[in-house]
Amino acid sequence: MEKILDILSLASMFAMIVLPIVMVYKHQFSQKSRLASWQVFVIGIVVVWLLVQVGVYFTDTYLQAELDAFDLDGNGFFTSDERSEAQHQAMMRMTSDTGRALAPVTGAIFAFGYMSMLILFFKLLGIFIKKEPSIEA
Repeated sequence: MEKILDILSLASMFAMIVLPIVMVYKHQFSQKSRLASWQVFVIGIVVVWLLVQVGVYFTDTYLQAELDAFDLDGNGFFTSDERSEAQHQAMMRMTSDTGRALAPVTGAIFAFGYMSMLILFFKLLGIFIKKEPSIEA
């Protein structure tokens, strides 16, 4: 299960980076695009934000599974014979991560910044490509 969660988390991060790039590229250089740039921008923000939340979910699931491995009787509480240094460290990783708690806010800020940079980059790229004179013999 640990390997599957790692793979899903990596796939989420990969999709969070690559999917918006493909989306903005196709919009910028496609003649058939029916969406305005602001619509692509808003859709991209929502997609990136959702993918950040999916990555946080996979991380939470992984850390919870790691912590649950120390609960030998499965009652949700840690008795004195279940407590150890490894259990304490797993508990600290699960409970002391402010980044996961603030992921909805930081994910929105990241999504806005990331999409802004992508749109700007591809708009500038489109301008520079159109300005180049064509060389025909």
